[in-house]
Amino acid sequence: QILRNPPPGIDELVALAGVLRLARSKEYEFDRIVIDTAPTGHTLRLLSFPDFLDQFLDKVIKLRERLDGVLGVVAGLFGKRDNLVQQADVAVQTLIKYREEIIALRDLFADADATEFCVVTIPTQLAIAE
Repeated sequence: QILRNPPPGIDELVALAGVLRLARSKEYEFDRIVIDTAPTGHTLRLLSFPDFLDQFLDKVIKLRERLDGVLGVVAGLFGKRDNLVQQADVAVQTLIKYREEIIALRDLFADADATEFCVVTIPTQLAIAE
């Protein structure tokens, strides 16, 4: 259910994680990757989103672990224990994979030797003030 209704901004983050996978791929070799971001407010939210998502996924994974026994009992009452537990396990593994990619992306953003952020704006007072 969580994967069906992702939080706002996750699509940009998943796209950035895809860029990271390409950048680290042995199949390609890049000297530079340039990412044109959205206006300031959106970019700042995007840059802070890996930390938020890491904490969120950590809570979801811990909740799943705590509910493991209850989930098995409830699913067993309806004769769907194995199927429900398996679906929950697949969802958790998917979340763990996303979490690892998000952590790698956060670490890349924080690495001054690997990442440079250049501000580009239009020459108006409002844009500069933003």
